[in-house]
Amino acid sequence: MVGVASFAVTLLLLKIFNVIVDCINSLPYVSYIPYIPQIATFGFVYLFFFKLFDRRLWKKSLFGFSFSQIPNLAGSWKGHIKSNYNEGTKTDITVDIEQTWSSISIILKTATSKSESEVASISLSKSRLVYQYFNEPSSNSAKSMHKHYGFTFLDFENDNSLKGSYFTCRDRQNNGDIYLRRIN
Repeated sequence: MVGVASFAVTLLLLKIFNVIVDCINSLPYVSYIPYIPQIATFGFVYLFFFKLFDRRLWKKSLFGFSFSQIPNLAGSWKGHIKSNYNEGTKTDITVDIEQTWSSISIILKTATSKSESEVASISLSKSRLVYQYFNEPSSNSAKSMHKHYGFTFLDFENDNSLKGSYFTCRDRQNNGDIYLRRIN
C-alpha cells in the first residue's frame, strides 16, 4: 500500500515537473532541457515519501484511519524471564526495541548477558513478535555461560505488555517464559 501511494504521488509530481519542463522548453532562446532529470526526480520523490512513511507516518492515524496495521512496539520494556535453568531461575531483564515500518531490532539485557536479534518478524495474524537472537555473556556471568543462539516468541495483547517464551540452541537446552511491560 505504501509503495502504491508513494508511486502515485511521485507520478503526480512527475507530471507537474513535466509541464514545467515543457513550458521552459517553449520559451524563445532556451535550449532544450532533456527529460533525464525527470527520472532522477521520480526516484528522489519516491525515496522521500517511502522514507517518510517508513520512519514516521506508518504509526500515525488520521480521522480514525490507521496508515498501517503493524503495531508500534518501539521503546523500552522491563520484565523478567522465568527459566528452566537451576529449577526455575527468575531473572530481571530490560528490552529495547527499535522499529520502523520495514524493520525491527530487539536488544535484551540481563545483569550477566546481552542478546541482540538477528532476524525478527511481526505476525499480525497471531499478534506475535518472533525473533532469533545471538547472546553474549558478560565477564561476570557463570562459567557455564557461553555465546549461543536462541529464539523468542512474544505475544502482544495490548500496547503495553508482551509475554511469551524462548528457547536456546541444543548445547544449552534452556527455555522459559518472558514477561514484559512497556516503560516508555
